[in-house]
Amino acid sequence: MNAAIRAVTRSAIYNGLKVYGIYRGYKGLVTDEIQEFKSQNVSNIIQMGGTILKTARCKEFTTPEGRAQAYENMKNEIQTYENNLGFLTSSSKKGSSLVTEMNRKVEKLKADLELILKKIEVIDQSMKDE
Repeated sequence: MNAAIRAVTRSAIYNGLKVYGIYRGYKGLVTDEIQEFKSQNVSNIIQMGGTILKTARCKEFTTPEGRAQAYENMKNEIQTYENNLGFLTSSSKKGSSLVTEMNRKVEKLKADLELILKKIEVIDQSMKDE
């Protein structure tokens, strides 16, 4: 697993993307264990067993409140990202074209989050109906 994490992280960084690791799976989404990954985060991990991201069970994610908290944490990460993009726009002309491209990506992430929220609502409704 660590080899895959390393490969994805390094490839994304090489292609100009930011990478975020979410520790402990869904539990990390609920407890906001989200960290930006740099190349240093994935150095010397191939020989390690398991996964540097760790795993955990998460009862909280099975509840509507837990999923809502995970959604809010992801939304906050996007907001932080958007604030950083705003700084780039005002600080340089070159940053302006970069920001345009990044804004498109942020809008896609927002759409993905809205889709996740709709899926959560459908799941919650089906659980209530049972």
